[in-house]
Amino acid sequence: MIVPAATGSLTDPVGRVITDEMVRQAQQDPRSWISLYQQEPRPAEGAEFKRVWINRYNAAPKKMNKIILVDPAGDPQTAQGRRKKSDRTVMWVLGLAADGNVYMVDGIIDRLSLTQRADKLFELHKKHKPMQVRYERYGMMGDIAHIKSEMEHRQYRFKVTEVAGAVEKNARIRRLIPWFEGGRIWFPQALNYVDVQGNQHELTSELIEVEYATFPVGRFDDGMDCLARLDEPSLTLPWPDEDEAWEIPQAENVAWQALDEVTGY
Repeated sequence: MIVPAATGSLTDPVGRVITDEMVRQAQQDPRSWISLYQQEPRPAEGAEFKRVWINRYNAAPKKMNKIILVDPAGDPQTAQGRRKKSDRTVMWVLGLAADGNVYMVDGIIDRLSLTQRADKLFELHKKHKPMQVRYERYGMMGDIAHIKSEMEHRQYRFKVTEVAGAVEKNARIRRLIPWFEGGRIWFPQALNYVDVQGNQHELTSELIEVEYATFPVGRFDDGMDCLARLDEPSLTLPWPDEDEAWEIPQAENVAWQALDEVTGY
């Protein structure tokens, strides 16, 4: 039996416990933590999501059916929001094209209040006219009540579909592996965004470097988790050609690793 230098599990073989300092070290340098302290060295290109699976486009198809995915995260002004791993709100606008691929066309990653989240959602909806809005249940009741109130106030209405389920977050994110490995998800060359503090972000690179390439031990995972709402078994995606069924290719040679309980939840 291999006993790691530092515990990375709630079921440590010698009864050690996870400390806040361990979490801090693991999040600061995830690859070194896994290699040095967990005896599980991982390649620079990422252990589960490979860089060779990343596709970028210069121009997206003109005709696409769009959807918006929302992970409202937590409101930093509330106790519930402060208890979450991340207080970042994520919204992705995805285009479903007749070639069976998914194109990321817009999005935000930001620390937003309830009012700001609603403003951004209405802004994106008016801009892209999506066929679906999938909203994670996380603290959703307060959000949905406010959004419905805003619909009445603004006289602008749309359907919001709740997404939830008992699937653990890392397992949910792993549902994206066949999509990426099959070349089905395409990123723009750049997706620029200015947050509420006035800071410039290039969201494509941030998502890839901070979350995609470091999964499952990265500092953040909410962008990937939000994207994973693309693959909801109970919901149907509105592909442009409803007569043609697109099958998700099966991932090959995927190592389904045990969950890392230090940095994942």
